[in-house]
Amino acid sequence: MPKRARFLYLVLAVLFLISVTYRIRETSDRFELLLHPEEHARDPFRIELPGKQITRVQPEGETVGVQNEGTLLAFAGRSFSGAIDFVTPMRTARAGDRVDVRTRSTAGTIRDASIQLQPYGPPTETAVLLQQVVYNVMPLFCLFLGAWVAAVRISDIRAWIFFVMMVSVAEINSGFVRTWLGHEDFFQPIGVAYQLFASNILGASLLFFGIYFPERLHLDRRFPWIKWLLVAPIFLRATQIAADVVLVGKHVDLAVWLDRLWQPAPNRILFLHMACIGCFFAAIANKTFTATSRDSRRRLLLLYAGATVSLGPTLIVIIVHLVPWGSGLYTVDSIRTKRLAYDRPFPSDVGVRDRRRTGDGCARRHQTGSSISLSFERPDNYTVYLERRRDCRGHRLVSGSAG
Repeated sequence: MPKRARFLYLVLAVLFLISVTYRIRETSDRFELLLHPEEHARDPFRIELPGKQITRVQPEGETVGVQNEGTLLAFAGRSFSGAIDFVTPMRTARAGDRVDVRTRSTAGTIRDASIQLQPYGPPTETAVLLQQVVYNVMPLFCLFLGAWVAAVRISDIRAWIFFVMMVSVAEINSGFVRTWLGHEDFFQPIGVAYQLFASNILGASLLFFGIYFPERLHLDRRFPWIKWLLVAPIFLRATQIAADVVLVGKHVDLAVWLDRLWQPAPNRILFLHMACIGCFFAAIANKTFTATSRDSRRRLLLLYAGATVSLGPTLIVIIVHLVPWGSGLYTVDSIRTKRLAYDRPFPSDVGVRDRRRTGDGCARRHQTGSSISLSFERPDNYTVYLERRRDCRGHRLVSGSAG
């Protein structure tokens, strides 16, 4: 076997091991909560990063004097320096446990309290469990299919593009904060970086697939630099998002500094994704009409029809959300909108969000500056996003939620 082939097999094995390890870890965390929600504990409050601000205090926190807009100094015996210090204890906590909390009120008073944690939620319905089985099996199928194609044709660039596309498809409907930041081990930053990068490059991977499958597009042979005008910002933004969340675990100040290095206007990255997807359809259509054999034309038509059915609803919903109907403020920073065909909030790390103006036109916490809000809801109905936007006064804000 040539040295180059051995090296490619090694790279494929490492990438496959990382992807499967993360997928198994997230699936395990998710089903642990789904199967035993009454045994696990819910968050007694939410936190705003950076600044360590406490928000949305639950009754169990209010009972012992924890205040909204206070500052979290320590949690469960750990000095609070990042999201890991909050998420890791909560992942292993059980309903009925007591956790020690040290907070500082807005008046400057430091208070030590012991919170008795409450159940995560009621038992999960059987229909929801069955639905989640499908949601979590399909990503594994995508990973194994992509890895198998790449292994069979290890030196074929089209096989590698297909593998990357399958990894992105597998991860676009994933992302769970208790998996991202609830395992304080060597794999934690690797898993976070992998999941967030892979889930934010779907548009770019589709464009490459459209250009190279089944044969390289003639236009790309003449002007190979054109595609990089679309995909380079997507890859850069995906890398930035992945690094941001890795740093949020222990170094929130560095995370915000990194995020401020490049702040694309709202919706700009999404438009690049949509442009990539549009070019994917255009490339496949061009190859379909110019195919010289009936068999090639039939396969390309099948690919085109399948892509239309799978991606069409997503594109329609994104376009609808981009139109500022009424007084809503719509901002999007990535294409990671998921479960768009289902009647529930769309889980997304950077997704379509509807910000309604309240009172004087802005939500209060959006006036205070940069923040990343981390919390989590039920694992079958979660929201994860890290978006950049302007408030109604035109100030740049960095905010997010995870769940």
